[in-house]
Amino acid sequence: MPKDTSKDNCKSESQNNTSQNLNLGLDKFSYGDFVVLSSIIAYAIAEELNQTDLELLLAFLGMISSDIAILLIKQGIDNAKLNGAIETTVQETANESVSSQLARKSKYKKVKRVKYKVKG
Repeated sequence: MPKDTSKDNCKSESQNNTSQNLNLGLDKFSYGDFVVLSSIIAYAIAEELNQTDLELLLAFLGMISSDIAILLIKQGIDNAKLNGAIETTVQETANESVSSQLARKSKYKKVKRVKYKVKG
């Protein structure tokens, strides 16, 4: 009896997919497409859930969003370290941030004053 290789192929394909990042093709959508899609999904969810469930869902999605942002930043830093692009120390970074904050605070803001005539 011949050996069933379809199960072996499925196992090897699933192992390959989990080890690689998936490319869903989201980069092909425009900004407007994402705005419309998010608006439609938000409206549909808001119509179906009560206020308490919406608040919990919003908090949960916020946690997911922040975790993904942290992982994305960590991945970018790791890639930059591999490429040799990151060589600054913590002290250099701190000095740059302090000087940029001081530069922003020292700028003079010009305020335009408008005078109104009161008829009386």
